Amino acid sequence: MSWIGKIMSWQISRESEDTSNLVDSENLGCLESQDYVIESNSVVMKEKKISDITLSQVLTAVVVSIGTFMMSYGLAYTSPALISMSENSTYFPVTSEEASWIGSLMPMLALPGGFVGGSMIEKIGRKATIEFSAVPFATAGLLIALAPRIEMIYLGRMLQGFSIGALSVAIAIYLAETTHNSVRGTLAMLPAVFGCLGILLCYALGTFIGWRPLSAVSSLLGFVFFIFAHFLPQSPHWLITKGRRDEAYEVLTSLRRQRFNVHEEIMSIEISTTVDRTSCNYGSLIEPRNVKSLGICILLMLFQQLCGINAVIFYSASIFKDAGSTLDENVSSIIIGVVNLVSSTLAAVFIDRVGRRPLLITSCLIMSLSLLSLGGYFYLKENDPVNMARVGWIPLLLLMIIVGSFALGLGPVPWLLMSEIFSSDVRASASAVAVAVNWSCVFAVTKVFPTLVAKFGSYLMFWSFAVVCSFGCFIIVLIVPETKGKTLEEIQNELNTDLSGTDSRDVTASQTVNESSSNGHINQVIVSECDNLSLESDSETITWLICPFEELSLTV
Repeated sequence: MSWIGKIMSWQISRESEDTSNLVDSENLGCLESQDYVIESNSVVMKEKKISDITLSQVLTAVVVSIGTFMMSYGLAYTSPALISMSENSTYFPVTSEEASWIGSLMPMLALPGGFVGGSMIEKIGRKATIEFSAVPFATAGLLIALAPRIEMIYLGRMLQGFSIGALSVAIAIYLAETTHNSVRGTLAMLPAVFGCLGILLCYALGTFIGWRPLSAVSSLLGFVFFIFAHFLPQSPHWLITKGRRDEAYEVLTSLRRQRFNVHEEIMSIEISTTVDRTSCNYGSLIEPRNVKSLGICILLMLFQQLCGINAVIFYSASIFKDAGSTLDENVSSIIIGVVNLVSSTLAAVFIDRVGRRPLLITSCLIMSLSLLSLGGYFYLKENDPVNMARVGWIPLLLLMIIVGSFALGLGPVPWLLMSEIFSSDVRASASAVAVAVNWSCVFAVTKVFPTLVAKFGSYLMFWSFAVVCSFGCFIIVLIVPETKGKTLEEIQNELNTDLSGTDSRDVTASQTVNESSSNGHINQVIVSECDNLSLESDSETITWLICPFEELSLTV
């Protein structure tokens, strides 16, 4: 068991003391535990509100979030670094074209990194992929910090991009598979909050140090994350797909409260992995059961990046300079970083209360209006620069609103949905495709944004981003499902329910049990807590009433 599981032993022991042993073998007797009552000779669990968040789940999410802290630091690096390079902090000249490649090489290499990460999480596991992806990032930071010429900076940015691409797939899936469904949204938003902290740190350090020490800090972050990631528990879903059921049970026991039915969760995962146990390949993504989820995810990733947010983050200092803002560009970037952090924190608080769809819709609407206004500012500045110079604070205000509304929904929610809406057999490959689409858009936007601004003007670019946000809001209302409070298996059941109302996955699961029974295979089930377990065998349905914490081995 990992250290995260071990530190939870005190909690499990304490909760075990609150549970009483049951019951008279003839009439089920009286339950002494206050959590249960007898109604019509049936054992019924009282509804009792308990906290679903455990310390082990929080620690796991925090450790993983250090990875997004590191990634976001690398993403924001170009904003202060390019200003430093263009001044007097480099031994070699950096042209505008070279600066463009420094900003765009990272997302370009994130594309193959996502595909490699998608393959690695199935072969060596989620934890190992997360752990080893930190190595190229740390190495890249040193290469850039010690670079004697521009080519080494290119190489460092490429390594960082590859690492970030792999981590983008692994982190989202890992968190979805280790957190309980009732708090999955909140804990899955922690990486977004830490990501904002990473951006803020990069902006803040960029005001005091040059691009070389700024890159050295990213290397340090990579090594720190590598050490912490070593102590993460394995994903229970991955362990079950590898036939390591006992280890999966141990991991879930350490991550859940004692009152949770870990056996039931294990059974649910086993059924889903049995039903989905086909060869994992990209061809499976075009099957009818996966097309809808893939389409939703790809559209969300397109909207996320084509709204222009990375152009704003990567070139925020340059945008303020071009807008004639009276504030120092680095100070303005720090202010935006603070707004980003506050909005991400609010999203983490509300996502499991109001749901995913409301946050996405609100985010797109606010961004659309703000981008439209920002484009209007640059249009007026081009035609009346003298008067517009008097209101140089407007770009800062509008960019604060844009970044804040993005962090509230369109930024983190697509990553969360990516980890929720795919079945277990295609989760890795589908996520790799989604990440590839995402980073392809990042590369395109960051590479061509300066060129298009120079050719067409800033106002046309921001108006184009506003159109994307408006269209995205319309699509989200039409097709994006609400996944709040649902298990990964429940989400799949809903997405795969056909027009007649029959759940194809339930039918397949039933057939799997029946076939195993008729073929003489033994299905062993360990049940705890109060469960009504029904298994179908041919035409008969057998139901057992199992009292809490009395383990029973059933064979069919």
